[in-house]
Amino acid sequence: AGLSQNKALSIRDLAEKCQDGTIPFRKLKDMEDEAIIERLVQVRGIGVWTAEMFLIFSLGRPDVFPVSDYGLRAGVQRHYQ
Repeated sequence: AGLSQNKALSIRDLAEKCQDGTIPFRKLKDMEDEAIIERLVQVRGIGVWTAEMFLIFSLGRPDVFPVSDYGLRAGVQRHYQ
């Protein structure tokens, strides 16, 4: 499918964790942000930033503030000098 070996391993790990219940995919929308992040970072290749982006863009949670996002930090720094 044109994926690197690392990406393929990450996708496989995500699928396995959805299958075994580590990531309760159908229940994520009802879970608290921190609980979702805690579950998602257990997946190979998913860190806090990726989990936060999932919360914002996939679950539609605009109140998540990804403080580790470099672009956001640079923008705030530039704005407030």
